[in-house]
Amino acid sequence: MMVSCLQEIEKWGRVYFEKYIYPYDGKLTRNLINYAYNQLIHSSSKEKYDTLNKLSKLLNNNLLDKDLVFILSKSLYKGRRDITSTIAFSRTLYSTNDYLMNKGKEPNKLKLEDLKELRRLLEKYYNIYKLPNSNDIRHITELYRKLFIEDKISIRDIFQEINNNKSLYKPYRLFDLIYGIGPKIASFIVRDIIFMGIKSGIINENEVNQFDSIWTTFPIDTHVFKLTKRLKLHNEEKIPSSDEEKEELMMEITHRLKDLKVSVPFFNVGAWYIYFKNINICI
Repeated sequence: MMVSCLQEIEKWGRVYFEKYIYPYDGKLTRNLINYAYNQLIHSSSKEKYDTLNKLSKLLNNNLLDKDLVFILSKSLYKGRRDITSTIAFSRTLYSTNDYLMNKGKEPNKLKLEDLKELRRLLEKYYNIYKLPNSNDIRHITELYRKLFIEDKISIRDIFQEINNNKSLYKPYRLFDLIYGIGPKIASFIVRDIIFMGIKSGIINENEVNQFDSIWTTFPIDTHVFKLTKRLKLHNEEKIPSSDEEKEELMMEITHRLKDLKVSVPFFNVGAWYIYFKNINICI
């Protein structure tokens, strides 16, 4: 019974994969902006019309880097799909693009002094729309610094790193160390980079479960913790408080899934998906 439940959850993960994962190509930025646009259309938020207007402009004309838009879509949503997160994501993209357009700059030409001006612009938008919070603004500027000035993070380079070394640890730690990300969001990013690679034909799905540090594709929140406990994938009574203990739990669960020949990332996203969609399965 347990194995059939695991397989059912994995199948729902594949439903999510088909509906919400986009290929890593020139349309990625547009697809992610369009997703936010469609989220807002169906909301009752008072701020949605102004945000929709600004997003529609971004769809037609932007200087945004697709790697940046993808990572922000993970780090600002934090695994949620609520409207406040959608507005924060949208306003961050709009204010960044506004800055780039006014300065005539591309993202990879940004310098440290640009980040100070960008931070002031973000604070303006966040204050106007009463968005949470100052930590998000610090996270965004730190992310820009890592992406464009210091580490020059590139998802294409991450694909190459994964294919060359069959390991996910280096990309995971790269994101985990950025302010405001941490283990859960870092694993969201790595998991969905794997999914993008599969959808784009860059990564072989049949190899994924055997990658070193496959546990880094398994973000855990309260509902995933409870679900995996009911399925006897671990024996913990509560979610660990320290990052080290959380990572140990991720390792324990993924080791069991691998033994049972269940796809680690597809099971994980299936567990998130059935919770948010209120899908009842055999557990």
